[in-house]
Amino acid sequence: MSVIVEISNVENLRRLKEILGVNKDSEAIERSMERTIREYEAVQQKTDGSDNGDHDLPEEYWEDLFSEPMLPNNPGSQAVIDERNEARY
Repeated sequence: MSVIVEISNVENLRRLKEILGVNKDSEAIERSMERTIREYEAVQQKTDGSDNGDHDLPEEYWEDLFSEPMLPNNPGSQAVIDERNEARY
């Protein structure tokens, strides 16, 4: 679908093309619209509470965060683990 847009401030369009590193006016406008929509949807998702995540970190960080044991594997750490397990009962 083609749309004709009248740009009232050509300087802003020039700056936008420089920032995005594109040569075509249409490409600069298209990328700007896509980014605006993505950012708006992200804000809406957070305010709606539909993030479905209970944390602030992106998903890819959680696997790295918990991929290694938190305590070193030695008799002292095993004593701490045993004590924690006993405290549950």
